[in-house]
Amino acid sequence: MAMKAGREYGVAGMVAIGKPGANGGRFFIQVDGARALTPAEIEAQNAARKRAEMEAARKTAELQRLAREMFGAAVPHAHAAAAYFYDRGVKSMTAGDRLPACIRYSTSLDYFMDGAKGEPGPAIVAAVTDAAGAVVAVHRIYLALDRSPTTRAAQDCGLPGAQ
Repeated sequence: MAMKAGREYGVAGMVAIGKPGANGGRFFIQVDGARALTPAEIEAQNAARKRAEMEAARKTAELQRLAREMFGAAVPHAHAAAAYFYDRGVKSMTAGDRLPACIRYSTSLDYFMDGAKGEPGPAIVAAVTDAAGAVVAVHRIYLALDRSPTTRAAQDCGLPGAQ
């Protein structure tokens, strides 16, 4: 090891601090003024990361449960939903056509914006599925009573990062 200004340098400018056996046999390594983490600090970071991952998985599972509940409560093949698409220019679908199984209609779906609950209203609920066909999220299009889009934003529910 090279000596520089009274310190012992090892690989890539790392400095050994303390004596062998000090701190329960652990060494602190300093690189360019930064200190490496102790095993206890690494363990604490790993535990915090695991807690955060578990919380994210719990939130995702809860959102997916809510998405399945929303989709299950909506009715398939509703005239109002088919009429909405027809009125929006999907001319291949007449107002009496049956919708694809992944699209349903709810007469009174709770509305949320930025975490605050608004007035429930009619909405189209479209399922987002995984490869196995299980509903993992829904996309909601809120409608005014005349089936026109409202100023409320369409929302997703079930996927991480979705509202």
